[in-house]
Amino acid sequence: MTLARAIQIRRHRELVTDEVEFLRTLVPLAGATVVELGCGKAELARKLIEHGLVKSVTALEVDQIQHAQNCASAKLAGLEFQYGGADDIPLPDAAYDVAIMLKSLHHVPMDRLDRAMYEIRRVLKPGGTLYVSEPVYAGPFNEIVRIFHDEGVVRAAAHEALKRAVAGGDMEDAGEITFDMP
Repeated sequence: MTLARAIQIRRHRELVTDEVEFLRTLVPLAGATVVELGCGKAELARKLIEHGLVKSVTALEVDQIQHAQNCASAKLAGLEFQYGGADDIPLPDAAYDVAIMLKSLHHVPMDRLDRAMYEIRRVLKPGGTLYVSEPVYAGPFNEIVRIFHDEGVVRAAAHEALKRAVAGGDMEDAGEITFDMP
């Protein structure tokens, strides 16, 4: 069995102003079937479809209000919305080339992170790619925000879950890239 590749974050020298363009340099998108987990307003999913970068995107959102807004939005061929979270993906086994979590892994309940890693591996085709982009918990902005919303523990737990998935043989570590965005 070919393992899913988990792409994390390592240092990138240049400022990344467009994460979709950056994503294209790391992940085989051409003709890919993509599942985006924690899609929010589905801005990434829409860009991938509108620019013809992928075959299709199934965008999952666990927030019922945001999911309803996504479903009510203008329809795009190749973009499907589903309600659900990364820890219980309502999709078939081995159906996707790429899974994307854009600043969403740390929102999975901490006690469900390992389950989410299992579910992601389950829906990826053999040799599929998991792209996880998580905000780094550092810097003066975090010092201000942590006064009322401290995400340090959940972000660290998300990173540890990725490391456990690799250590357990469920995924292959394809590297870690850290980059700055405006």
